Amino acid sequence: MKNTFKKPFAALLAAAMILCAVIGAFSTSAASSKLAGDVNKDGEVDNKDVVVLFRFMSGAVSENDVDIIACDTNGDGERDNKDVAILFRYLNGAGVEIFYGKEEPEPESEYLYKLWDDKTIAAFESPKQTVASLTDEGVMLKFTSGSPTDPYIKFNIAKYAQLTEGGVPTGADGSFIVLKYKSNADGYLEIFTHAPAGGDSFTTTYTPDEEFHYVIADMTKTSFVTKDKLSTVRFDWSGGETAAGNYMIISEIGFFADLSSALRYTKLKETDVYKESAGILKFSSDKGISKFVTTTSADTAILKKTEENAVSALITSQKKSPKIIIDLNALADLDGKTVKKADYIAVRVRVKGQSGLKISLQSVTDVSGYNVTITGQSSTIDCSEEGWQGAMFNIRDAALFDNRVKKINIALSGFVSTGTVEIGAVVVSSNINDALTVCEHTEYCLNYDSTLTDNDELADKVLFAENEDETLKLWFDQTTEKTNRNETYSTGRTGFTVRMAKNEVENCQFFIAPSKDLKARIVIDEFSDGKGNTVPFEVFYEYYHNINNVMIPDAIPPLTDAINVAAGNSQGFVIQLSTTPDTPAGTYNSVIHVYDESTGKEIKRAAVAVKVWDFALSEETELRTAFALWTGYIFEHYNWDAVDFDYYDVVDNYFNFFRKYRINIMDHPNGITSSKGKAYMSDPRTNTARWLNLDVSVTEDNDGVTPDWIDKVIYYPGEIDEPRTNQHFALMAQIYDRIKANTESFKMVAPFERNLDLNADGTIATSFESSAMDQIEYMSRYLGIWCPTLNAFTTRDLGFISRVSYIQSEEQDAKYGTFMERMKKEVAEGDELWTYICINPREPYANWQLLSDGTEAIVSAKEYGITGMLYWAVNHWKVNYMNQNTPWTGDAYGDGILIYSGYFFGPLPSPVSSLRLENIRDGIEDYQMLCMLEDALGEEAANDMISRITTSVVTYANNDDYIHAVRVLLGDTLEEALNK
Repeated sequence: MKNTFKKPFAALLAAAMILCAVIGAFSTSAASSKLAGDVNKDGEVDNKDVVVLFRFMSGAVSENDVDIIACDTNGDGERDNKDVAILFRYLNGAGVEIFYGKEEPEPESEYLYKLWDDKTIAAFESPKQTVASLTDEGVMLKFTSGSPTDPYIKFNIAKYAQLTEGGVPTGADGSFIVLKYKSNADGYLEIFTHAPAGGDSFTTTYTPDEEFHYVIADMTKTSFVTKDKLSTVRFDWSGGETAAGNYMIISEIGFFADLSSALRYTKLKETDVYKESAGILKFSSDKGISKFVTTTSADTAILKKTEENAVSALITSQKKSPKIIIDLNALADLDGKTVKKADYIAVRVRVKGQSGLKISLQSVTDVSGYNVTITGQSSTIDCSEEGWQGAMFNIRDAALFDNRVKKINIALSGFVSTGTVEIGAVVVSSNINDALTVCEHTEYCLNYDSTLTDNDELADKVLFAENEDETLKLWFDQTTEKTNRNETYSTGRTGFTVRMAKNEVENCQFFIAPSKDLKARIVIDEFSDGKGNTVPFEVFYEYYHNINNVMIPDAIPPLTDAINVAAGNSQGFVIQLSTTPDTPAGTYNSVIHVYDESTGKEIKRAAVAVKVWDFALSEETELRTAFALWTGYIFEHYNWDAVDFDYYDVVDNYFNFFRKYRINIMDHPNGITSSKGKAYMSDPRTNTARWLNLDVSVTEDNDGVTPDWIDKVIYYPGEIDEPRTNQHFALMAQIYDRIKANTESFKMVAPFERNLDLNADGTIATSFESSAMDQIEYMSRYLGIWCPTLNAFTTRDLGFISRVSYIQSEEQDAKYGTFMERMKKEVAEGDELWTYICINPREPYANWQLLSDGTEAIVSAKEYGITGMLYWAVNHWKVNYMNQNTPWTGDAYGDGILIYSGYFFGPLPSPVSSLRLENIRDGIEDYQMLCMLEDALGEEAANDMISRITTSVVTYANNDDYIHAVRVLLGDTLEEALNK
């Protein structure tokens, strides 16, 4: 899935009316001069208070930012969505009254268990590696033994209530669990809801200093709160570093319905419950180093070094690959913070007397003690550099059990025993600029503006259905964000405005998540500007693919009926909007209605709109594309006896489907010299087609093919695809000579992923030293379109980023020039520069696989002078992917599959799109907008916009909202420039 272009091929993604009302008289509490309904404490009662109250109810606004008493607008002592409705109706003149509410009760709970004796201790059951005993201070849990260390115990709530003749809380009562404890254990606590299944728990750290403290566990995102009566709760009271003699004493167990009551009772602050994530982690000047940096080898020493008030860990070793453990959690504790899992880990280092040193990230351990092995994450250190530099790793896909990082384990490969390595700081961040700064590579920092937003006035707009279901969540998210089926956390965005140009296609993504099984029917009003103009739209639902037991969305079939959504799951939907060159600029409003099909009642509403900019994208597309459609798989994936479709009509449907996506399918199913082919080649939307009959001259009378078409034609013979053998290189020369004899002007392309060393006769050399040329020099005689894999654009100074790769060696750089230097020369002489991806390269590069991040599209291709994109297959349906859920073999799920067979979703005579294909189209359209911006305001303006998103093929933004905001800025800037 939640910094500027998110991938090197990242899409620059992707305002309506504010609620207005006349404020009437209001009531005030006799006990206070504060205003009834003044939720945001600004001295006025207006629609801002409605928005803040709703966001407070959904958890998006802190209780510190609202007047708690004013939130209770109906005076019933509760603070819920009924209060939102009352305030909304009051401001809209419905004649209802609002109240200042009731004074807060004393922060006590009837479900506060602190009586411990020889009877109530029996409520502690089913211990593992734990002995429970009674003390004067409470119940002591003591670690016995076992490996792995995982002590826990179950607390039987119902039994305790029976023994004390007290009450049993409901799940809602237990939304927040309070423990009063003291301990000398490892400071980790996990609270499970009944049974520890599916990670349905809350985890936190605590202070193991043998003094009594309070800790609050937020259970609101677990199934705990759905129970009518709570029965048991399990405490995992320590983790992977528990030692003999470790204990925890529990003095109180309390169940609170809301956080504010729990905070007032414990005297804790909200920041104590939700610790802020630490930034750059530096070592303390007044503490030793051994608490933070350790090693498993007796041959390795770690010393504290202080220089100009900066502390570093100085490493010496007799081992070639010493292993170093850095306790990030302990470093964060110095500032009272935590380390939350993010995209990047960067380690600041300085070396002396080293050569060929690499730093590898071996594993990451979370606060629960769960360890994740990391493979393939190795960073090259420039040993000629005397100053500080860094190693940068990506842990986006590390499947930690808890979302907080405790330790990392790194290896220093190729360590020279007479030299040293210093570690000066570590950062764990989703902001790539933080990681780049620690690594001393600020030249790659993004032009990041943290204040930039999309200024969407609908983002907080709240609508209410006639039979509003307060338990049903409905939220919007950017179309680049992938939300798996089991993810039900709302973004808090209750409305959405799509921004788009004329002659463009854009999407809007929204989700619903019910508290109970629901058959939902979605109805969407027309998008109207109120002047008789509308924007057409279609609605799709997100189909979830079972990939390694994770339900991941990709296919988006058309929504034609009500859809079942299970409790505890989410369901995504896509609204696809299309404008024409003649669509009037302006804002077009609509409303989403959700109905319960079983009752026919409308249970949810949301505001949605589209703002059409006052400029149009041209029919022509600047970025050339050549994607392969394999018609044989279309034939194989339809039961032709069971449908009324004609095979050839279906193939035409699939081929023409990509017109909507500004993508050229490289091979016309009827050939480009057929009547359909001629029309296709004459269409301004066509910029690329493959023609394998170029061994005849292109003349006026050659079956109607005119010389004008040759600019759109590429010659891409499969026999020399990814050349790597002597036969490939010999064929390249033979084919070129044959075509050149008949057709003077043509461009041949041969995608390549490596640069081999060759002999003078074009055969592969046995070594670099014996070679007469390299593959690039040889191919320069024949190719008119250069199409390397994306990693070819990696500059040598990016080696500090793990998993970068190069298409040619450092020796080839020195002998022939760098890849980019050579490509600039070829382009200057009239060649084109394209790129392609095929399984590889993967992270940190862009790719379009199903497990790749959702923002991988095309726009930053413009930064490198890339003018074309080739893709090997859009429908390589090698297996029956809808049943086996493996749309490719191995782990490259979705590679070569950007569409799905319509047969399985209807059957339909046309393909079903994917979320990935939608984002690719958006990237192509954004590339078009950047070209328009460059034409309107110059290259500097376009480069400034690009630098907000990406600075190299491996340094790019990863925040969906920010990417969307930059795209809005791009459109707004272009609209202003074109309408001066």
